[in-house]
Amino acid sequence: KAQILLKKLASGRIVIMQRKGKPPVGFGEGLKTKVNANIGTSAESVDPQGEVQKAKIAEKYGADTVTDLSMGGPIDKIRNKIAKNTNTPLTTVPIYQTVIEKGSFKSMTDRDLIEMVRKHVNEGISSVVIHAGFTRDMLKRLRGQKRILGMVSKGGSFTSAWMLKTGKENPFLTNFDEICKILASRDVVLSLGNTMRSGCTHDFMDGPQKGEIELNAKLAKRANKLGVQVIIEGMGGHVSPD
Repeated sequence: KAQILLKKLASGRIVIMQRKGKPPVGFGEGLKTKVNANIGTSAESVDPQGEVQKAKIAEKYGADTVTDLSMGGPIDKIRNKIAKNTNTPLTTVPIYQTVIEKGSFKSMTDRDLIEMVRKHVNEGISSVVIHAGFTRDMLKRLRGQKRILGMVSKGGSFTSAWMLKTGKENPFLTNFDEICKILASRDVVLSLGNTMRSGCTHDFMDGPQKGEIELNAKLAKRANKLGVQVIIEGMGGHVSPD
């Protein structure tokens, strides 16, 4: 069994999330389905202890992982408290905190994003989500699609807004190798976010969505070669119910 697990891990069909001193958790082909619980503050609702309680309750009733999406209050302290009070792997979306700390996506630089990824990794996070799988060209094509809901990804929306304002290419894409180097230093799992996904059941698969799936697949292979474990949201989640 160990040899089978290692073979699938090496091929990228399984990933293992871990936190120092906590039990590791495996995801992927041949393993049990895992459940993630999303928690986190917003600008309108800030209750640090409440988020800790959410995480503890989620873990108590079977959540395999917890994702902290906090965008309000003392985000660092909230994340650290959640980590101290749970045993499950912990995932974050670094662009959320970057936008909050800079006051707006308009004040954000690609270096700010990279350093926030580094900060989360150095704190012992198990996995980070970045939205690297789309380009300026895909954004242009998305504008021409007749969707009921255009873009529903929050992290992808922040990234897109920054790209449109600066006229630059996707910062996660242009700095992809450097980000992978940071993740590889502590064996943190990379979760490739899904920006171009359809927002409702009436919006079927279209060109931008297909393009992101293809680019994310290429990025996953690139990350694997750089020693990084990868989950692709667009292939394993955020898909139409049918």
